[in-house]
Amino acid sequence: SRVIIVGIESEGHLIGMIISTDLFPVEMDERQHFSLLKQIARRIGELKHTSETLELQKHELNRTNDILELRAITDARYDSPIDMIHEFMTTLQSKTASRRAALYISTSADNVARNSFVRSGTATNPNVERQLCQAEDAIATKAHATMRTQIFNRGDLLRHGIRSFLSHALAVPLVRKGATVGAICLSRETADEYHEADIEIVQWAAD
Repeated sequence: SRVIIVGIESEGHLIGMIISTDLFPVEMDERQHFSLLKQIARRIGELKHTSETLELQKHELNRTNDILELRAITDARYDSPIDMIHEFMTTLQSKTASRRAALYISTSADNVARNSFVRSGTATNPNVERQLCQAEDAIATKAHATMRTQIFNRGDLLRHGIRSFLSHALAVPLVRKGATVGAICLSRETADEYHEADIEIVQWAAD
């Protein structure tokens, strides 16, 4: 015979609602019913905000830990700088749950595809490896040319004429003194998109 709807807010945004009919004893009058529902809605909003804050803190801790692990690689001793960079890129690939990672060093967008410095995550099939390398080259070229982080899903890749087994890619230019000197390209063959945490760690790595 009646329905009472109370909105749930968190940080000034409507995040849900409570819809009530006869959830409370019949002797409770409508004002008490409505007041109790508002208290419940307010408490849910507070819990949601607390949960989001804890999730953000967890994200910050994880990102800091990832950065410290990558930084430790650059501080360790290796037989050559190339060994260090390869270990750095392999770890970055793992931290972002990427299938492949590639580092390009070039001051020219036209030449960046011919200057892949390190690749991590080699395919076993030579034909597949060739196709993936060509896709990475094209993705890195776009990041180099625009001087901006580029995020691609399967549809984006196809629109740019990049046909491969890749479903998602992330490319970040290497910028030094206002000029692009290379790019980092990460890619996945799964349906999982790159999220803000992935972008942040790769941008830190590029810096």
